[in-house]
Amino acid sequence: MAKINSVGNVQSVDGSVELPARDDADGLTLSVDADGDYVLDAGGFHDSRQYSHFIDNFRGIHNSNTHAGERRWSIGGTTTSMERFNGDDGAMGNKAIVGAAGTETRWSQYKLDIGRIRLPNVILRVRIRPGEPGDATTHSDGGVCFFIQSGTGYHPVQAEAGVSGFGIRIDTAVDTNVYAVFKNGSGSTNEDVLSLGAQDTVNWNTYEIRIGATTAKCYKNSVYVGTISDISRLDTTNPMAHIMSIAPYGASDQKCGITLFESFVPTGGW
Repeated sequence: MAKINSVGNVQSVDGSVELPARDDADGLTLSVDADGDYVLDAGGFHDSRQYSHFIDNFRGIHNSNTHAGERRWSIGGTTTSMERFNGDDGAMGNKAIVGAAGTETRWSQYKLDIGRIRLPNVILRVRIRPGEPGDATTHSDGGVCFFIQSGTGYHPVQAEAGVSGFGIRIDTAVDTNVYAVFKNGSGSTNEDVLSLGAQDTVNWNTYEIRIGATTAKCYKNSVYVGTISDISRLDTTNPMAHIMSIAPYGASDQKCGITLFESFVPTGGW
């Protein structure tokens, strides 16, 4: 028997298939068409009329303003270019975002690049390694965030006011864990969070948020970690932006390797 873990071509010796343990929030259904063939429906994720699909693996030479990454990210705050390194085990690209001591660096698509979010079936996925290859101390004191949020001028650490959004965050002002975060305003009283475990400065890890109608399931390396039961802080009224941001709290530069930033967002278009 072949087990389907993702959408794609699946073959097995006996012709049978097994669906993974998923629920409606993942949008995966198996049906039989008029010819008797099995059809796997991924909730419209491959329908560009309905979904915004964003992906960057951060390959190539370019690392500066309006050129960085495959999506040519625009820089805000202090203009500290991305760092380039040789790909290693687990990497898909060769970049790290960098925050110079005492500053804040933000990367975006320059404008709000997503129409307002329609629920359910929203996915955010990032693959990161805090620090730089061989030097874990380069992310030990600072905030680093990979978000979809309501503005490009905010760094959505816990203390940041005025921004609504969701994403993956490490904020050493809180602790050194990686968190899935739903944010609307400043401080922990205006956030819903779930720890995805301690930051790993040695290995690449993929963190994922899958948003259903009322809750969000969170994964690390495709393994279910837990559910955020209240996503009411999510802004579903206004356009949003993909954001990467990093800011050191101490006297040293801080870095975070990024080798995948991907999202599927239903925007209601036809």
